[in-house]
Amino acid sequence: MRLDFNPDAFPADSAQTAHSRFDFEHADWIGYSGFLNEISSRVLTDVRCALSTHKASPATACNSANNIITTALADAASLSVPVKRVGPHLKHWWSALPGIPQALCRLRRAQRRKTRNKSAAARAEWLSARLEWSRITDEAKATSWENLCRKVEDPKSHQLLWPRFHATSASPSASVAVIAGENQPLPRTIPESLDRLAEFYSKISSPPASLSLDNEVIIKHVQFHQPMAIDRFPLDMDFSCEDLNSVFNRLKKGAPGPDSISPLLLRHSPPAFRAIVLVLINFSWSNAVLPVSWLRANVCPIHKGKGAPLHQPKSFRPISLTCSLVKSLERMIANRLVPFLEARQFFSHFQAGFRAGHSTTDQLFRLFSRIKSTLSSHSATAIAFLDIVAAFDKVWHGGLLVKLFRAGVQGRMWRWIKAFLSDRSIRVSSSNCFSSWFTIGAGVPQGSVLGPLLFLVYLNDLPVVGSISVALFADDIAIWSTANGRRGVVALNAALHKIYDWSLAWHVSFSISKSVYLVFSRRRAPSLPPVLLGPDPLPLSTSFPYLGVTLQPQYKWHSHSNRVISSAFRAAYSVSRIITPRGPSPRVIRQLVIALVLPI
Repeated sequence: MRLDFNPDAFPADSAQTAHSRFDFEHADWIGYSGFLNEISSRVLTDVRCALSTHKASPATACNSANNIITTALADAASLSVPVKRVGPHLKHWWSALPGIPQALCRLRRAQRRKTRNKSAAARAEWLSARLEWSRITDEAKATSWENLCRKVEDPKSHQLLWPRFHATSASPSASVAVIAGENQPLPRTIPESLDRLAEFYSKISSPPASLSLDNEVIIKHVQFHQPMAIDRFPLDMDFSCEDLNSVFNRLKKGAPGPDSISPLLLRHSPPAFRAIVLVLINFSWSNAVLPVSWLRANVCPIHKGKGAPLHQPKSFRPISLTCSLVKSLERMIANRLVPFLEARQFFSHFQAGFRAGHSTTDQLFRLFSRIKSTLSSHSATAIAFLDIVAAFDKVWHGGLLVKLFRAGVQGRMWRWIKAFLSDRSIRVSSSNCFSSWFTIGAGVPQGSVLGPLLFLVYLNDLPVVGSISVALFADDIAIWSTANGRRGVVALNAALHKIYDWSLAWHVSFSISKSVYLVFSRRRAPSLPPVLLGPDPLPLSTSFPYLGVTLQPQYKWHSHSNRVISSAFRAAYSVSRIITPRGPSPRVIRQLVIALVLPI
């Protein structure tokens, strides 16, 4: 159903308004740290009291301690960090100089008087207000660009530079005000639209009804066979101050989660307060309980682009923003879990996604080597590219816990990850508007620290046997046979049949319409059997974008070259539109070209 949206007819109460946000660039971090030092002894007493009073209910104790810590952080931030106004219609130069809102109010007031009175005095007042508005906006724009150029030249502020540059040059994000499913009317308010989007994500991340009993049986089986002395395992030791400091000292500016605590507030916390946070973290770790806010996420919908209709929920990709405290704990867990799995050579050597020392170049090199080998032998080979439906959002929790147990992840770590995946809920946020909370029962959070790692564990046992090679980069799967011609297609179909059986056993869904195969050969129409994924034939495609490279049969590059040139033009336009007679300097322009244009 096609929806025609008229913005003038949309209800007025749904307008996106400006809102307040901490201005961390002008924060008094010395005063912030001093305030936390002053209240550390009282906060530590309150946290210990909360954890000792609720021993019968660790979850309640964990919630109380977390509320005490987040309240202390919020109080310190309110005293030491100034607040600025931001919104979808505020320009980058709006807060560069004082007096801009007042000048705009005078201009609008004078314009209304000129329209009503049409006198010479009213016109003179309007001309004066317009000249004042032009003067102050020109000065604000110049000041804003000077600050931006200064950040470009300062190598220590790159993390603040690029979000600022994109905010001033990129096109506005797609609106989520008209989300409507099939046979649904247009939403009357933005929260109603966000509710529909959150409900859609909740349904995607809900396991089938047949899995409820499977989860209980599998988890009980794992717990029954768990060794009794597993808590002495190296993975399960309490975290130390060094573990916490190594994570906190690397925190950067980022969007906060449902508790509104920015990572910078944790980074600038003093050692005395970090010790209090460590008490909460080790309590959560040893008891396998998480505060409710740690199990919640604000989901930011990102439009997929490429002409995806704005009224359909599937046109938006969900990115989860979780609390900074739980992200820090996830990082500490990942710092233990990744070396443990790598030391056991757990990950498939075909997997290059989210792994240190591996990149897309590894997989592209293997793929191109196979294609060039086929073309050199004047033969033909078929390569299948598989697409997993909602790969991160449909991970079966019961199956993931079994695979973690088989990988040797047991004891405290296994129990904490189980609690981390349980009882999760989400809400969609956009422009300071929020939907209601919706529960999810499957998937790993996109945007979390452990999410990508847990997905790799879940996908790691993808069956690969015989004369079959696979290139994996997270959920991007390319599979081919080392044999050429018809014999290679027969081997490829046999491997795809095993993958199809594996997907049924572990509740992984492949999209037949988005999964394709390409035939590489010097001939224009090589005669090969169709490629099958289970009972369904895959569509034959003439091009496919894989890991940033558009592949074509006969090893041609027309589509890829056109895409790169178009992207380079767009990036160059973003840089050229900021060049004025007043600046920026050639050095700044050179750095922007190196950062934005050359990587394409």
